[in-house]
Amino acid sequence: MPRSGAYLAGNIRACRKARGLTQGELARELGLTAQTVSKWETGMAVPDLNNLCALASALQVTVDWLLQERAGEAFVAIDGGGSKTEFLLLNERGRVLNRLVLEGSNPNAIGLSAAGELLCRGIRDVLGPGIRLKGIFAGVAGSATGENGTALTRALEAAFPGIPCRVEPDIVNVIHAAPEVERCIAVICGTGSVAFGWDGEALLRAGGWGYLFDGAGGGFDLGREALTHTLRQETGLCAPSLLGRLVQEGAKGEILPQLDRIYARGNGYIASFAPLVMEAYDRGDPAAEEILQRGMDHIRELVQHLQKQGNFGKKLLLAGGLTRNQKVFQNLLLPLLEEGTELISPQYPPIFGACRRGMACFGPKEYDEKAFATAFLESYQTTKEEQEFSREGTV
Repeated sequence: MPRSGAYLAGNIRACRKARGLTQGELARELGLTAQTVSKWETGMAVPDLNNLCALASALQVTVDWLLQERAGEAFVAIDGGGSKTEFLLLNERGRVLNRLVLEGSNPNAIGLSAAGELLCRGIRDVLGPGIRLKGIFAGVAGSATGENGTALTRALEAAFPGIPCRVEPDIVNVIHAAPEVERCIAVICGTGSVAFGWDGEALLRAGGWGYLFDGAGGGFDLGREALTHTLRQETGLCAPSLLGRLVQEGAKGEILPQLDRIYARGNGYIASFAPLVMEAYDRGDPAAEEILQRGMDHIRELVQHLQKQGNFGKKLLLAGGLTRNQKVFQNLLLPLLEEGTELISPQYPPIFGACRRGMACFGPKEYDEKAFATAFLESYQTTKEEQEFSREGTV
């Protein structure tokens, strides 16, 4: 294969997506398996000459076209949280060209230098051959703390000279994933917890000091509380509970003998026990309700503080993995807030908000937002399904 074959994987993927085909549909046209197409697009294998000719015919291009470097414009959008970071490469029409998911990038959790390195690595890995990068937008948890946002922006600018870069708090992703909201108080309950007031132009923050100091309401805090409760149960300091049993089942045994391994596995593992608190609450467990009520009291404090600082309306936008259980917030948080407060959720995933914000920063001044959203949702879902298929096929 000539050197130009290095561009083949990206060109196959880009051309297939441009024709609106899935890997499975292209494979059926060629009489092959979707796994074979997946291997071509990831560079794990290359088609032989016969398949290359058939591929070019199916994609309605020439063999030379597939082997040559392609010049195209795109931008990178990033949703960086405490547990995972999602990278998308997409064009101005909203079509997703590539997707990558790495570990969390919150600088308060992993360190500023490590966060910058992770963002740069993800951007390099998600870029396709021959792409002309128009800009990089990253909505990152922890970037509003101190000078973190400025430092991360400088790290990206140093790694990608001449490319416009912008780093903002991840709540910006959430707000822009709810396009019809003009003003609101937005709360993220992820690994940590933070609240922002949004008046349509500027943000005002309350909390968000990192998972160690956020008080309550985040996944790390709930997971730590669940583990602490289970340790108390195992040592006779409190009565047995459903929550304790669920935690032991999730940990595949008692917690006390595993303490050294739990410390070694870090904050992400501790936060993974938070959904068990929600499950136990749904099943009527008093211990879980007590833990969650402490978390909701902290969220109430943040919201009420913001309400005193500005005119943010009465919409409370909830985001983050823990807010999927709306029952908890309806039952335990809403009664604590000002009458008339309305709980709402983003219309789209946070990464879509990052894409919209990226368009505002680097795209044309006017564009068809409805067409952009349609193209994004279709290509994003297809990309996720193809990546899940590829992982299953290589196990």
